[in-house]
Amino acid sequence: MPICIAPNHCRATRKRGPPAHLTCWPSWGRRCYPPPRPDARPLSKVFAQLPSPQRLTMLPAPAFIVSLHDAHPGSFAQITEQVESLAAWGVPVTSVLVIPHYHHLEPTESATAFTARLSEWQAAGHELVLHGYYHDRQGLTDKVGDLFWTRLYTSREAEFLDLEPAQAQARLDDGSALFQRHGWRREGFIAPAWLMALHLPQLLGRLGFTYTNTVAGILRLSAAAEPAEPRFIPARSLCYSTRAAWRRTTSLGWNAWLHAQMLRGQGAPIVRLSLHPNDFRYPRIRTQIARVVEKTLAAGYVPCTYADYVRREA
Repeated sequence: MPICIAPNHCRATRKRGPPAHLTCWPSWGRRCYPPPRPDARPLSKVFAQLPSPQRLTMLPAPAFIVSLHDAHPGSFAQITEQVESLAAWGVPVTSVLVIPHYHHLEPTESATAFTARLSEWQAAGHELVLHGYYHDRQGLTDKVGDLFWTRLYTSREAEFLDLEPAQAQARLDDGSALFQRHGWRREGFIAPAWLMALHLPQLLGRLGFTYTNTVAGILRLSAAAEPAEPRFIPARSLCYSTRAAWRRTTSLGWNAWLHAQMLRGQGAPIVRLSLHPNDFRYPRIRTQIARVVEKTLAAGYVPCTYADYVRREA
């Protein structure tokens, strides 16, 4: 049964009757994906009906997925610090989101020390994930209806929000070629800011990607000639916005509340933690991240990558 993730943000839920959608995607309040259904349930009710402790012992361990966003030559030192700190805290594997040509600056391929380290991380069990191509909107026109997402929610970084299929495929092909040249396994694609055009999941499936995700969950993809609708796995991510003091304060409060909800009772089946290069610059945020990791591991969650989880659930 589908789960209503954001009933207060979608026009479908303003009609009479129960929430009528799974999750709004690519952006809340614009359109629903998958198409509205009348039998969605609030997430809190789903948590309350998780299996009993006896049945939980027969299921795979709950997953703890930490993703490191925006890996590029300019963030090399920050990502390295995060990898090392997480390992010291008990998280030996992460999903590292690689940008091939961040903001049209130094290409990833030209930074040999960086690409060598990425290869080392993959060999150690980390996953490398294609994360956009440029991670900006250079050369793209912002539609009036998208200004919130392109100018406020992001700082003109929603690269795949409205790319035409041919443009999207060209960038995906170029990014895939980078992975192939370096011998990096290419299983997932995550759009910058999790914002993507509605046609993108089926295109990703045709190109052989096994998953993508949004801030609200994971989408398992199909590689069939006529792909089925992606399977949506609800799992909202903890993440931080650090561009302004009010954003940092809000993020701290929101993530403290959300993480507590995830661990209540029998716990959510997945805890996702998405980090960006600047997160460790702020002591209060770094401290909260360390506590989230400690509490999640203490609750029995097992670190894994997105690719590990999707293969497990296949």
